Amino acid sequence: MPKGIVVVKWDNKVGPVISAKYPENIHFDMNLALKVYTTHFAGSSSPFSILDTGQWHIASYYLPRDKYLFALVLDEDESGEKYEEKLLGVAEKSSKILQERSVLDNLPEIYLELKTAGFAFKRSKLYEKSETRVLLEKFLDNSLEVLEPTFNWDEGFRYIDAEKITGLDPIDTRVLLETLSRNKILNRKSFDSAIACPNCGSYKIRVRYRCPYCASFNVQKSNFIECFLCGAVDSEELFLGIYYGEPDKYYCPKCEKELKGLGLDYRKIPAQNRCENCKKIFTEISVSVQCTECNYVVRLADAKIVEGPLYSMNPEFIHEIERQISSIKVRSAIADFFREKGWQVEAPGIIVGDNINYEFDIVASRPEIMDKDWIKNVLPGGKIALDLVEDSEEVKTEKVMGFVGKNASIAPIQYILVFIPGLSDEAKQLLGKQDIMYCEKDIEFTEIPPLIESIASIDFSELLT
Repeated sequence: MPKGIVVVKWDNKVGPVISAKYPENIHFDMNLALKVYTTHFAGSSSPFSILDTGQWHIASYYLPRDKYLFALVLDEDESGEKYEEKLLGVAEKSSKILQERSVLDNLPEIYLELKTAGFAFKRSKLYEKSETRVLLEKFLDNSLEVLEPTFNWDEGFRYIDAEKITGLDPIDTRVLLETLSRNKILNRKSFDSAIACPNCGSYKIRVRYRCPYCASFNVQKSNFIECFLCGAVDSEELFLGIYYGEPDKYYCPKCEKELKGLGLDYRKIPAQNRCENCKKIFTEISVSVQCTECNYVVRLADAKIVEGPLYSMNPEFIHEIERQISSIKVRSAIADFFREKGWQVEAPGIIVGDNINYEFDIVASRPEIMDKDWIKNVLPGGKIALDLVEDSEEVKTEKVMGFVGKNASIAPIQYILVFIPGLSDEAKQLLGKQDIMYCEKDIEFTEIPPLIESIASIDFSELLT
């Protein structure tokens, strides 16, 4: 079980700042907040991360646009992976809360939603997003094979093609692609990487060489010469005989003797570094990076490495993707038809039955006539509930049984099932015995089924008269 939730806001000047905690007495300090943030800044572009330090086990989700991080503190034996989808759903919903109201006021509600067993994020919800569908349709019709990143110094890696297709900005596009890959809808393959500032995230990084002895930046790199006559070692430029009027010859800057033979009275030492501060010569150099935006300096090994992966459609999910997109199109067409006929539509919609919330693909109602007694004979409950049931071939009895139970739970509200592409004979007999309305439709779905058309087209004004 989760122990608590913490919301951390990133400040470019001071770093992570704890905005809210619930419960408030949970021990979560600034040092831990920095560790959690580091798992995101030092890792990939994934918005989800897990920190396991033995004492602390934390699943976190980062909203790059708002610079807010949701950290869910878990028991030591709790699996952080199973909260990824839950945190995704809560973080997306909370993005509006962060903009509209104080997150502190809503944190108990957010925490309760995470703990409630009834909250379950399904991969199918990703297909509900219009930007997801238009992107996947491009993959399906082969007009898009792979999404390759481009790089610029202001924003880092961008996926221009995906941005144009979805209409999302660069940040939301990257989050969408990463979310789809973590849910196995897209494949993710390593392709490119870039260095970013671990303090502010800027890509405007300057690489600087440092002396490993005194840490000075005043390091010069050149070829060196060692004089065998006196043992002097210095850069090749100082041995050139320019001051003697003979630039093609070597003269030792210490003993001032001409060096005549390579390997006899001198040798060349290629590519050495010298610190102009402490005068030491060395081969191995310390490399640091400095952010030109916030002037933060850090060792190259501690810099943030940001990935720019390739994304492509997961071939194992092609059939699921096709079915999901087809189902959404069908549902959208039916919902729009009901709206055109004057119905109030929720897609998906909820109906309460037996004190339990039942979700349906479409719930259509006529609120303007709900108070009429005669409506009970025409439209029981004043609503129509509709579900779409899809399969690769005809839908079998086993798959229909769950919908029979839903029908009994919401009675007397009218329940309609749409089967795509069709229904087995046994399943038809079962639905006939239960008196459940149903219709069949092919995958292409070129027109509204007659059953739905007739019900949606009921002229209530005539009935009123």
